[in-house]
Amino acid sequence: MSEKSYRIAFMGMGAAIVFVCGYFLKISVLNGYYNLEDCAVLILAFTMNMPVAVASAVGAGLCDLLSGSAIYAIPSSVIYAVIGVVTSIILSHKGRNGKSFCAYALAAIACEGIVFAGYVSTFCVLYGVSDFIGVSLFYLMQIALNLIVSLALYPVAVRIRKFTQNHIYRNI
Repeated sequence: MSEKSYRIAFMGMGAAIVFVCGYFLKISVLNGYYNLEDCAVLILAFTMNMPVAVASAVGAGLCDLLSGSAIYAIPSSVIYAVIGVVTSIILSHKGRNGKSFCAYALAAIACEGIVFAGYVSTFCVLYGVSDFIGVSLFYLMQIALNLIVSLALYPVAVRIRKFTQNHIYRNI
């Protein structure tokens, strides 16, 4: 297979992983659900490359579309594309700390800040600012869940990254 075919396959895989993490791995709560899409995008940015992380925005939008939250499909796609770019930039440093736990934690915090700002502003544009505190608390809980899971999965992400660099990217 050519390099272009591999890149397209990885981008499709990234979108599928984010879709699965958002659609199937969710915790239902009173006014919505918490999912692990943010963790998936962060790990994809850490283990693969920027195009794969940005392509994961398709999976996030598709998840919202099929979950009955179609009004959030386009904002989710934009938010997750921005997350893919920002986390990839943070993690792309070639220096000694580019792929360290500190860089990973900084990328996770930046990722969750973008999620919070994106979804709270989307909610305020769609429904007004009357329930700003309630919406903010909802998204802060999701952020806390994703930060805890993302940081706990750092050792797994390191192993996936070593595998992809040693076995997959070597063949491209």
